[in-house]
Amino acid sequence: MKKFVTVIVLAGTLFSAGCAHKAPTFADKLQAEGAARIEIAEQWEKGNKQVSNGEKQIVNGQNLITEGQELIREGEELIVKGNLEVQTNREAFQTTSIQVSNIISADTAFKHVDKLKKIANKWEDGEDKISKGNKLIKRGNASISQGEKDIQDGHALITSGRDNMQKAESRY
Repeated sequence: MKKFVTVIVLAGTLFSAGCAHKAPTFADKLQAEGAARIEIAEQWEKGNKQVSNGEKQIVNGQNLITEGQELIREGEELIVKGNLEVQTNREAFQTTSIQVSNIISADTAFKHVDKLKKIANKWEDGEDKISKGNKLIKRGNASISQGEKDIQDGHALITSGRDNMQKAESRY
């Protein structure tokens, strides 16, 4: 009798376990398929956004390179102008300084000192232009480097985005 009761309890347990796990309904299957399609669509959209962001980053990088090239050009022009001013005013200073030895009055000495100050100020302006030119060139090179990095990163984003889009399409 004990065996009979054990068999009945065991059979009941197995029967109830089998009933608890019912087969998926049509609605369950549609929901699972819908969730999978949503996931595929999201993956494709993510890839499309990466491609778009990559393209924007490339344009930004190209703009930075153009800006950097312009800064370098301006810097080089300033350096050329500065070098010319330095050279011209250095020579003028030397010529005027030689004339100082022939001065015979205080009034003439003051005039020469004023002339030397003006020449020295122009010389200094030339040195300032050279300094500003070098700073512009440095900024230009930094801008070009950043632009090249942005372009490289943009290409990587486009590649990654296209890969995501292709994976999503192949899953569909």
